[in-house]
Amino acid sequence: MAAANTHDRLIVAAARQVLVPLGFAQKGRSRVWWADQGWWAIVVEFQPSSWDRGSYLNVAAKWLWNPTPHWTFDYPPGRIRAAGFQKFLNEEQFTAAGLELATTAAQETSRLRHDLATIHLVADKLEATATAGVWHLYHAGMAAFLAGRPQKAQAFFRELGHATEEDGNSPRWLHDLRATGREYAHLAAHEGPMLARIGALVKESRAALRLPLWHEDLPKASRAV
Repeated sequence: MAAANTHDRLIVAAARQVLVPLGFAQKGRSRVWWADQGWWAIVVEFQPSSWDRGSYLNVAAKWLWNPTPHWTFDYPPGRIRAAGFQKFLNEEQFTAAGLELATTAAQETSRLRHDLATIHLVADKLEATATAGVWHLYHAGMAAFLAGRPQKAQAFFRELGHATEEDGNSPRWLHDLRATGREYAHLAAHEGPMLARIGALVKESRAALRLPLWHEDLPKASRAV
């Protein structure tokens, strides 16, 4: 069993060496590592394969205004794969491969922190990806509101609320998300209540993910930029 788990041990060692100094922590004993950014987080997954020992690498941002007990890969849509499969051949070879994966994860982390350094940059990025699906409309609306663009936020939420016609085959989560879009299209016209709602969602999300208490304020712009 120890030999079978050698590649997992080497991945943990590489992540501790490279990612922990960047603020990452391991999710339990899993291959998921996270870095807390307050109202969002960076997620790194050393994704296993079902057919061989080794690892892929996925890196993404997770928005904490969507409460869920799972680490989701929210941004960039469809481009979370940061490195292809590295196969375990032997300990020496995979020690180097693990460090290469961790180093790539560090580089992607730096890029995300740069690209998403302000709420205005986040709003711009999410506006550009809003057409990727209903959840991306939701995220774009949240970011637009916090960036001081309430009319854009309302437009995104209205589009979300009427994304497709209701039918008997719609899953429950989609029905609920549409209803949320319609609610937030109205709420986004009122700064105080909408800020309070987003703050509560972030708090709920952090609790669901067992993140520490966060006492800072949400990013907020008082005018459109």
